[in-house]
Amino acid sequence: MKYRIVCAKPGKLEEQASYLYDNQTNEIWDAEGGLVDFRKDERYADFPTSKLSDRTVKDFSPDEPIIGRSRRLKTLKIQLGMACNYHCQYCMQNAYRDGGVRVANEQTVDAFFEILDEQGIELAPDGQVELWGGEPLVYWKTLKVLLPKIRSRWGDEVLVKMVTNGSLLTKEKVDFLMAHRVTVIVSHDGPGFDLRDDVDPLSVPEIKEAWLYLLEQSQAAGVPMGFCVVISPQNVDLFALKHFFATQFSPEAHFYFEGVVTNDGAANDACCLTPEEARTLDSAVFKALIQEEGQWESLEWRALGLMRYLINRVPADRIEGRCDSMNPKVMVVDLYGRIGTCQNRPTKQFQIGALSNLPAVRNPYFTRWTHRPACGKCLVLSACKGSCPHLTNESLALCCPNEFVFHAAIFGAVWFRLTGTIMLSALPVTELS
Repeated sequence: MKYRIVCAKPGKLEEQASYLYDNQTNEIWDAEGGLVDFRKDERYADFPTSKLSDRTVKDFSPDEPIIGRSRRLKTLKIQLGMACNYHCQYCMQNAYRDGGVRVANEQTVDAFFEILDEQGIELAPDGQVELWGGEPLVYWKTLKVLLPKIRSRWGDEVLVKMVTNGSLLTKEKVDFLMAHRVTVIVSHDGPGFDLRDDVDPLSVPEIKEAWLYLLEQSQAAGVPMGFCVVISPQNVDLFALKHFFATQFSPEAHFYFEGVVTNDGAANDACCLTPEEARTLDSAVFKALIQEEGQWESLEWRALGLMRYLINRVPADRIEGRCDSMNPKVMVVDLYGRIGTCQNRPTKQFQIGALSNLPAVRNPYFTRWTHRPACGKCLVLSACKGSCPHLTNESLALCCPNEFVFHAAIFGAVWFRLTGTIMLSALPVTELS
């Protein structure tokens, strides 16, 4: 779909310019109808030429399921189970919590690795292993067995990563995790924590002490910890969020954004951004990407990804999806040999195959953006990439308002980087004709 984008340079709102943007081809035309070629701009002379335009992307939907998985993996995601000691309002896993914790023992772990050997499943030398819950630390007995075997099998160079709410961390657990070079990501939303639990772990002295110990020891081990933040109505002021971590934890705190809070029906209205909150987020993203360019890592890589599409005019039909779950070299498994769709879904309910029979893997749960009419018409398609492919159409409709605000903010900042103008409006051409 084509959009008429009206914009102006800062401080000169009366001198408006008009562009035409095609969200399917990522082509932009100026007011005279000339095709804009950002590659002729000396600022982007060395900008990477995207290989995305040469990709062949297979369509997928429940009627056209993704088939098979590779034996040469880039990422192995081990789903330990859905049990968790928190009940975050927006968590997609809430509907699937384990009634009881089933902890895999050493025999189960050994059998898991035996299946990998029998099937010739290997991890690339530069690959990574991710450990997921629920809350992974609920499965501490399993981790005590699993981590030494992971390091014995793949050595110290393979990245091993774990996302945790951190509330169960102790100095003893930190020592064990650091001994096995685990990159620990603590999930915490800063000022927005009350959507997660009544008590902020940073207000509990022994937990905060364990986290500060983790910061110190992880830096010394060369696997620095970080925070994973979900943007919600309570933390849309990203600079207040940055101040929170610097003052409530450490000036050395590093954090990145998982994305914006989802409302897939399980969450409540407290997760929905109001117009005022949307404006605050938009302003904060713009300031971060323009005034502090390069300093906000997870915003920066989103911005650079969109710039790659616009500068190289990569067609939207090369967009597979937002995450890596469609990649045949990425596999979600549990320790019982079941292959799942996503680390945020239980392997029992969403089993798509087994390690013992990779060619038979069949994933009918994902829907590509091409099967969602609203996505194909959306201004920010190349930024959002169709949101989560696991969502039903009904759930996606609930998530879209927040997703649009976040990705429109990134789109607006990228537009300013490329054109030097601030977007004032963007209307579909069909509405103007």
